[in-house]
Parts: sequence; C-alpha cells; structure tokens
Amino acid sequence: MILLGAAAGAPFLIKLVAIAAGDVALGTSLLVLLVPLTVVLMPFLVPLLAPEAAVTASAIAPPLAGTLLLPLALGLLVAERAPSRARFLAPIARAVSTVALVALMLLTIVLNLHHVIDIVASRAIVALLLLFAGSFAIGYVVASPRPERRVVLGLGTAQRNIAAATIVAAEDIKDNDTLVLVVVASIIDLIILIPLARWLRTPRRGAK
Repeated sequence: MILLGAAAGAPFLIKLVAIAAGDVALGTSLLVLLVPLTVVLMPFLVPLLAPEAAVTASAIAPPLAGTLLLPLALGLLVAERAPSRARFLAPIARAVSTVALVALMLLTIVLNLHHVIDIVASRAIVALLLLFAGSFAIGYVVASPRPERRVVLGLGTAQRNIAAATIVAAEDIKDNDTLVLVVVASIIDLIILIPLARWLRTPRRGAK
C-alpha cells in the first residue's frame, strides 16, 4: 500500500482524461511533472514509511530513473527535435508498452493464482478501494473550481504508477506477495477509473 501511495504519474492518465473529455494538454503536463517527482521522492518515502522492507534510497533510485525518467526524457527529446518521427513512433511505443504490461499482469496472476484469490478474499480489497477513492477525492477537491481541472487532478491522483511500484517490489523489496498485490491493485484501479472517467464526461456534455 505504501508503494502504491508513493508511486504517482501513470501514462494511462492521458487515456483516462481523454475518456472523460478533459483537458489532455493539462493531463500531459501533470504526467510530465509527476513522473520525475516519483523518481525523486519514492526512494526516500518508501524506506522512511516502511523501514521493515529493508530497502534504501540508493537501491530504489537507479531502476526507477532508468525505467521511468530516461524513457520520458528521450521521448521529450525526440518530440522536440524530430516531431514527425515522434508521431510515427508514438503508436508503436504505446502498443509495445501495453502488450508488455498486459503480459506481465497476466503472467503474474496465472503463476500466483492462489495468492490472488487470497488477496481478493481479504480486507486488502477494502484498503485498496479506500486508497483509490481517497486519492481521487483529494485531487478533485484541491483543484481549482474549474470542472476540467478537477477532472484532470482527480484522475491524476487516483491513477497510481503501477510500473514504479512494480519495479520497487520486484527489484528491491523482492517480496512475491507485495508484487502480486501491486498487480491486483492495478487491475482494480483501472476497473474503477475507466467507468468513473466516463461518468465524469456525462454532466459536462449535458451542460453544453
């Protein structure tokens, strides 16, 4: 739960904002802000909040920077220097990343099915729902009164960076139960946020 709470800035935020008919440019700006902040803050927050996990900032930072910050920086550089090539490569990169993420989630669930069943049947589900609902509420409330900004910040805070949490769980904590919980949480997060994004779109449509 600490890993999920400390990991912000998921790329799927752009898709959620689009589903909600929100400000995609604002969502993109928020994503570009959150990913570096996650890379900087997560290595310090996780050892501080979970000292029993026996991980250090120096152990967490390199894999996060290499898998999150470096691709983001390269993507921004290509978009700036070669926009036509960036437009060509963007759908390919999205497809490859989506397939890789789905494969990771499915394999983790299949190989740890009994752990998944235990998690679903436990109180961890309630804790996950409270985490996601509370994160959305905080982002929605602290945003400016403009509805489009509330939508972006609400979805941005509720969408956790599963990739970052998975990296730390697999590379540093090396606890299989933690990794399975992160994967299950990612599925629950999407199950909640996709319908929520569609629901957020409806009132604004009716107001036009």
